[in-house]
Amino acid sequence: MLNMWEFRSIVIGFADTLPLFKKKLPDRVKSKETFKQEGLVNDLLPVSLVRNSNAHNAVSDVKILVALIDKMQLSEREVIDSAKPVNYVIVADRQKWKAKTVEVTLRPLKNHGVSFCRHDNKVGKCRTNLNLFEGVFFSCNNQSSAC
Repeated sequence: MLNMWEFRSIVIGFADTLPLFKKKLPDRVKSKETFKQEGLVNDLLPVSLVRNSNAHNAVSDVKILVALIDKMQLSEREVIDSAKPVNYVIVADRQKWKAKTVEVTLRPLKNHGVSFCRHDNKVGKCRTNLNLFEGVFFSCNNQSSAC
């Protein structure tokens, strides 16, 4: 099994092809057609390729993705430019986990009608949690003047 350092020496980043496909297929966006791989395959690739694919098999999925990229005439440069480095993906995943943890700790307040910012996930990003709110609440209750 690869450790993270070995993985990073092999994988330089991750490219999300969805924005690239949407840019190449604006009519599909306007008509709100699906961009799921299966839908793109059925609409854009030859039947013989579809018949020989094995959905949800990693190697087959990569071959199909390459065929879609070729069909849409995406250059290697476009795909590389859209890629995010491994560290970016790891950090983003950790931030999502932290935001989810904070959201769970705030759920008791939300259940009592308290709302936060415009979007709840902003609370996670500003490192607010239930302990902080409780601390402010109790310190205000213990003071005679308005907090």
